[in-house]
Amino acid sequence: MGSSFYIDGFNLYYGAVRDTPYRWLDLGKLCDALSPDLRVDKIWYFTARVGDRGPSSSAVVNQNTYLDALATVPNLEAVFGKFQTKPVRLPLANPTADAQFAKVLRTEEKGSDVNLAVYLLRDAFQGICDEAVVISADSDLCSAIETVRDYTSTSIRVVFPTRRFSKAIDALGVRIGKIHESTLKKCQFPDVVCRGQRSLTKPEAWGELASGESPAPGHTTPPTPPANPPTPSPQ
Repeated sequence: MGSSFYIDGFNLYYGAVRDTPYRWLDLGKLCDALSPDLRVDKIWYFTARVGDRGPSSSAVVNQNTYLDALATVPNLEAVFGKFQTKPVRLPLANPTADAQFAKVLRTEEKGSDVNLAVYLLRDAFQGICDEAVVISADSDLCSAIETVRDYTSTSIRVVFPTRRFSKAIDALGVRIGKIHESTLKKCQFPDVVCRGQRSLTKPEAWGELASGESPAPGHTTPPTPPANPPTPSPQ
């Protein structure tokens, strides 16, 4: 037996690759890099389709392209939650005597944390792997991690995304790891991925910081040279 990975897709995205040029991440390479001493037998990737939250053509196309690229990783399987939109009543930033609250629509991703916990517990109790590796910093997973630690023979390890940390998970006393930027950089898909007769091209915007985004911590971009550099004065 080897290791099984349980990846919280949105925690990984927002905690490691959003606002970076590393969104075209090969999760097979990533898991191999994080488990150098054990064979990676299975990768479970928990996510939701962005199309569930309404029309956003570029986001939908980019995610579908990425999911198709992930389908070329032989031992990876995606498990989908969903987005849920509901009205909530929130306080105004600048309330007045006549208005202190407003009703707004809030969209949240639902199901991925529950799915991850269920799959993790099922596999640990069945003893299908030597080590279970959770990629997430979501403290909602503490009970599942603690149960695997205390009631199964499966070794449990948690790897935090680059910009995420959980005191609650860290306090459980299980082995903790971190995804470093250098690992993200070396674990990218090639710009063109072949899937059967199809060629999947890395979304153009994913090779650079998206418009209006700030560099992630540890990521720097070179300064832009002036459009009209000054002409040297004759000596």
